[in-house]
Amino acid sequence: MTGKVILWVGLIAASAFAAPVKFSQVVFQDSFDSYETGSALPDKGGWTRVEAKPGRETYAEIREEAGRKILQVRDNGNAALRVVAKNIPGLDSKLVRFSADIMEPDNGLDGSLAIKFGIGEASAKEGAVTVGGIRVDGEKLRPAGSGIYVFGQWFHIDAYFNETSEGMEYIGPDGSTSFLGSGLMDLWVNGQLAAGNTLQDRTVESLTAIRSFRIETFSSSSQEVWFDNIEIAVPSDQKVIIEAPVKLSIYEPRVYAPVNLSSSQIVAEQQRIKQRYTQFLIGTDQTFIGKFGAEVAAGFFDRIEGPIAKAMAFDYSKDAGETFHIFENDPGYKEEFGVYSQILQQFVLALAYGYTVNIPDSPYYKNPDVLAAYLKCLDYLYGRGVRDGMTFHYNVHRMHMDGAPQPENGAGNIVKMELRMGAYCQSVLLMEPYFKDTPAFRKAHALVRHLEMLGKTSGHVRYYDPYVAPPAFKYLAQSDAMQNYGDTTLVSALLETDPQRIADMLLETKRIYSDSLSVVPGWADTIKPDFTGFHHRGIYGNAYTGGFIPQAAFGVYLLSGTPYEVRPESVENVKKLIKTYRTYCQKYSMPFGIRGRMPENTHNINTQVFPGILIYASSLGLDDDEMKAVFGRLWDLDQVTLEFLFNGGRGKIFRGMYCLDMLRQLDALAPSAEPDPNGFWFKPYGGLAIHRRADWMAAVKGYSKYIWDYENGKRLENIYGQYFSHGSFTLFTEGDPVSDIASGYDLRRGWDWYRMPGTTAVHFPIEPRGTLEHRQFSPETFLGGVSVDGQNGLFSMILNQEKFGDGTEIDLKAKKSIFFVDDTILLLGSGISGGDGKHAVETTLFQSVLPDGSAYAVPDGVLTDPAGNTYLVKSGKLKSRVGRQDSYLDNGKTKTSGNVAVAWIDHGLAPKNASYEAAIGVRGAELAPYEVLCADDRMHHVRFPQQGIDAYAIFQPLEKMLPNIGTVDEPCLIMTRETSDGIELSLANPDIGLLPKDAPMPTFNWFSEDDNQYLPAQPRPVELTLNGKWHLTGSPEKVKMVSQKKGKTVLRFDCLNGMDIHVKLVKGE
Repeated sequence: MTGKVILWVGLIAASAFAAPVKFSQVVFQDSFDSYETGSALPDKGGWTRVEAKPGRETYAEIREEAGRKILQVRDNGNAALRVVAKNIPGLDSKLVRFSADIMEPDNGLDGSLAIKFGIGEASAKEGAVTVGGIRVDGEKLRPAGSGIYVFGQWFHIDAYFNETSEGMEYIGPDGSTSFLGSGLMDLWVNGQLAAGNTLQDRTVESLTAIRSFRIETFSSSSQEVWFDNIEIAVPSDQKVIIEAPVKLSIYEPRVYAPVNLSSSQIVAEQQRIKQRYTQFLIGTDQTFIGKFGAEVAAGFFDRIEGPIAKAMAFDYSKDAGETFHIFENDPGYKEEFGVYSQILQQFVLALAYGYTVNIPDSPYYKNPDVLAAYLKCLDYLYGRGVRDGMTFHYNVHRMHMDGAPQPENGAGNIVKMELRMGAYCQSVLLMEPYFKDTPAFRKAHALVRHLEMLGKTSGHVRYYDPYVAPPAFKYLAQSDAMQNYGDTTLVSALLETDPQRIADMLLETKRIYSDSLSVVPGWADTIKPDFTGFHHRGIYGNAYTGGFIPQAAFGVYLLSGTPYEVRPESVENVKKLIKTYRTYCQKYSMPFGIRGRMPENTHNINTQVFPGILIYASSLGLDDDEMKAVFGRLWDLDQVTLEFLFNGGRGKIFRGMYCLDMLRQLDALAPSAEPDPNGFWFKPYGGLAIHRRADWMAAVKGYSKYIWDYENGKRLENIYGQYFSHGSFTLFTEGDPVSDIASGYDLRRGWDWYRMPGTTAVHFPIEPRGTLEHRQFSPETFLGGVSVDGQNGLFSMILNQEKFGDGTEIDLKAKKSIFFVDDTILLLGSGISGGDGKHAVETTLFQSVLPDGSAYAVPDGVLTDPAGNTYLVKSGKLKSRVGRQDSYLDNGKTKTSGNVAVAWIDHGLAPKNASYEAAIGVRGAELAPYEVLCADDRMHHVRFPQQGIDAYAIFQPLEKMLPNIGTVDEPCLIMTRETSDGIELSLANPDIGLLPKDAPMPTFNWFSEDDNQYLPAQPRPVELTLNGKWHLTGSPEKVKMVSQKKGKTVLRFDCLNGMDIHVKLVKGE
């Protein structure tokens, strides 16, 4: 049977239990009293993804009967659909009690309804693991059978589940003690055991922790069941993932102001936005005249001549009328994909640009043959099923998932194009004036309307489902969808002719951009509280954030100054995202750990982000003075080049020719360049520290319970990235401009991926292979940074890796800190243990790929790398080598070699409590004097006397009074600096606060489930006791004076999001 109504609710994690078990800890309950009668069950309070379809006679609504509000689940239709309600932020539970009041009305709708418990995604079919269930089925209650209840009367059920490996005793609803075997369930009705130690609807053999349930109706029958007083409980001594029932601000709906315009005003605003859009794509009559015009025109023709020639020579009779339908990996797929991908990503947009772009002496501009070829493309595509009703399923399984659309009315199915239909839509927009009153346009317009869903997609698999976010971000679109929205959904709004629909779509556009450019909590896309960019639940410095920025800026620009303009704070957020991006790029290169699954893609600020900078900076765009200075520093024709104009992203051959007008305006203005960013930054949501001086940059990347380690790809990408977040340290100091390759980080020439500089790791050999486990987390929350002055700082992490990506047990542990003070960088490590017993555990200091002809040799005396940075190694067994090194590209199969210099500290095959200390003088700078006052399991404490700086990585609460800082009640990072009348002090709790401190280590799949990804950070306060009497200067918001007595001062720091808090303290009498 096919599920039609499904309600999911997430549950909580299990731990050990005592006998008899009391299920008294309620983690979810709903009596429906707070909802409005007649309303649909809303996406709030633990219920999410409520997707009932009243128009198809399927409901999940609140109604009032006999003075009580209840949930009505009614299915009187025959369509396969789902209503999903999920989840209380939590993990897994192996001991669960479910309780509810239930009534089956006597109205003839007496088919089957199931309540199933287990693990599942949004679909009832795909990924749904059921450990047990209950069936309400026409006066039968299975697994109990008949005679348990009658129509039209309320009855109360309690279901108990035991997924532990042992039988247990528990206190039942009547107060008696009952025994429940392993892997079984008990069902109680009205306080009496109706079915004991039984099974119902189980789909899995192994014991499986429950984390969700669903209420599901079936397409083979119609049914109506009423629910009240639903409750979920776990054992009273069980530790749960949340400290209280969920009531978070993300569930509070955002209020959107209406836009009140007349029909003529609505159409006028649409045309205004449309004119901006088309001008941005094709430019003006002056675009190709003047500076850079000839170069860009040549590049333009170079990119359209080939596709136009192929389009005109294409045999449109071959297979004409044969619907595209072949799935990925099926016979004939590559040939069929080659046809439609070429037409959709090359032919149609090249023809449209050629026909509409007015370049002097262009042979394509307004050429009837070009128009004819374009119309042939559209007709051919339509005949082969690229039309309204088409689908994008990769395989037969996806096509037949619950709720998946089927091709209709002669439409076909194409593969891997659901995020690349923007070229088609933009071509229709550009060509509209030239074939508007034709059947071909009506067909094309219908397809563009059909593709509106792609701008709100939830992903590749269920591309047809809109991305569902909590009410506070109701219109949020994830990064993939946002890269599509302006190319597909917005284009449809600009082609629309009905004023009411135009108004609705433009208002939605305003809200989509406003919400999607908001700072979003948790792991969800895209902009985080520290203004890093997220995708795939983690920082993504290159491709995804790089692609998101120009599309976001484009949307902001299009709507600016109209009644549909984006909320000002969202506009500012994109600007801050760009500024963060330029902070971690030096000048155009970014650190390894934030490159996602594409480790060689490092210059995205040139190829992707630069149009976003132009839009914000130019007076033809948003005219932002601060972004003019950013442009002034980054713009260099030789380095940036003009290639960004020809990188449209997502299957588009161009970004937009009007970017050239913006570039020319800014180039003529020659705005004063901002200075190179100098200072120290820690980005908690990226696990990333940046330290910059002059024109060089150092960066370090870690991972934790909240931040995954690395990402690989199915297409053999980043195969060896396992150590990218093990404290990987990059030091870009060489080149003009300074770059990664010039500084020795050339990944294509013999790079040893398992000797990433800065990392403490097991040195496995580099061998050809496929992908390993990725997006793994650590049980540790200690990953943080702190700066006392914004110039100098401290990064620290606890490394804790049980297994390598191939499953090898390594139990690798270390406490790692890096202290940054001006041109001195100090690396400390302690408590190093683990390994596989066969390969050495090492901390790599540097790895430099040498240029051809280099005569570099490891010098006697002071260790110096090929870039001239010096290393003073005070503890640890130092080793080094220079010579040919063989390796593989990140695809795991292409051999490489190079002349490479490497230095590392060897900790042995199975170290116990090993350590290291190494100080780096950047570019050979004299080391700042320092004292390591502590480097053990409790704390790393270093003093820099010339700067008056003390820095502490405190790994556990300190109860013993120490000089200066006294005690702390939580792990934290502290940096102090002496002043004439006291000290400046910054403190950070490295625990971001997304999960309770005692929560088990989560998984990537758990983070990805519905509202789990939106969990807002909770405060992680730290109480600091200082020796002596101190006074706070000013009125810092996040610091409170707790007490001053007995010669001690106690301060409370209300830490949040892993960010540091800065105060100034004056010594009292």
